Order: sequence, then structure tokens, then C-alpha cells
Amino acid sequence: MSNSTGVITDDALTAYLDGEADATLVAQIDAALVEDTGLAARLEALSIDKALLQEAFAPDALAAPAYAPPQPAMQTAPRWAFPAAIAASFVAGLLIMAALRPAPTWVDTVASYQALYVTATLSGPTQTPDRAEAVLQQAEDLLGVDLRAATAVAGLEFKRAQVLAIAGQPLIQMAYLDENGEPFAFCVTGSGQAADVAGQMMSHGLATNAWVQDDVGYVLVGGTDLDAVTALSAGFQRQL
Repeated sequence: MSNSTGVITDDALTAYLDGEADATLVAQIDAALVEDTGLAARLEALSIDKALLQEAFAPDALAAPAYAPPQPAMQTAPRWAFPAAIAASFVAGLLIMAALRPAPTWVDTVASYQALYVTATLSGPTQTPDRAEAVLQQAEDLLGVDLRAATAVAGLEFKRAQVLAIAGQPLIQMAYLDENGEPFAFCVTGSGQAADVAGQMMSHGLATNAWVQDDVGYVLVGGTDLDAVTALSAGFQRQL
């Protein structure tokens, strides 16, 4: 059996398969295939199913993929916008809370000032009688009330009197220490501030008791015992 493997090249076999070999090459390969089984195996290996090849490269198979319109991107806020939105929400919440919170009364204002007092604030010398008299006379001129008797109330040591102001109206403050060194304040103002404020309540951590008499507002502030401050208030009411 002759062997044509080394004589007939793969290019020659490919040309034979594609119908491009000349008559001489065709005759040579046909003769060799009769005797050379190895050549037949090579030819089979080089054989390509032209039907499959034609199907693969058919125009329908090579058609462009279906066009899918691009989906619009989701509108997302930049990262810096989120802290700004949170801050805006927080501020809005504070404004809403402030709008819903009741406006502070004159008693609240007095209590906030009195909350700054400690024993040492009033532990110095007591105001001289002449100076106290001058302030109390001024209180009578401004508010039409005589507060001199309030310098001697059981359970409290009078320390001083002074003229202050609240919302443009005069406020008389008389300061005391109780037997335990707790600071107290007895304050008096006109009816413009005193309207609708009466009774005991806690304000700024202090016990308060307020009342209105003859269109004048009074409040005693000090300590944390509502019953005690109410009992002391009764002493002021009796004295005045």
C-alpha cells in the first residue's frame, strides 16, 4: 500500500474539497484515496459541513441584534444633598416644635433668672435699711403697692430688693435665704404681665406659686417643694 501523506499537502486537499484543484491534482488525489487510508482520514478531518457553514453565515443569522432603547437613568440626588435635606428637616422640626410650644409666661422668665442663684449669691451683707426703703418706695410709686411688710416673713431672711423690668414693665424683686440657705425670690409686676398666671407649678427646676390681686401679679420662687413654696406664699399674702 503506497503512502501519499507526505506528497499531498493539506492545502491541496483543501483545494480539492473546495473544487479549486486542477484536473491533474484531482486525478492524483482520487488515485491516492483508493490505496491510502491515512489520506482519507486527513481529508475527512478537513471536511467542513458546508451546509452548516452556509447556515451560520446566512443573512438572517448575521442580522443585527434587536435594538433596545436605552432606559432613562434614575434621577438620584448628589450625595451632598442628603445631609442638607436632613439638616433642613431638623430645622423644620425645631420650628414646628417652637410654634407648638406655649410662650413662656412672666413666671417662667422670673424662674429662669432665679435658677442662676445659689446660696453664695445672697450670702453677703443684707441691704441697708435706707437702700431697701428707697427701692420699696420706688415700687410703690411704680405699681401702687406697699411691699415693706414683705421684709419680715416667717421662715425667710430678707437680703435685698431691686427694681428690674420685664417686657418693658417694672418688676420688683425681693431676695431671701431660707433656714437652709436656699435662695428665694418674691417678685411683683403689673397686670399686663400677670394676667391669667396663677397657682403653683415647676419652672426651670424651681417651685413657683403665683397669684393676682388688685390687678398686680405676685410670685414666690425657690426650692423644689411646691407645698413649701405655697405655704410661704400664704405668709406674704397675710403680710400684704
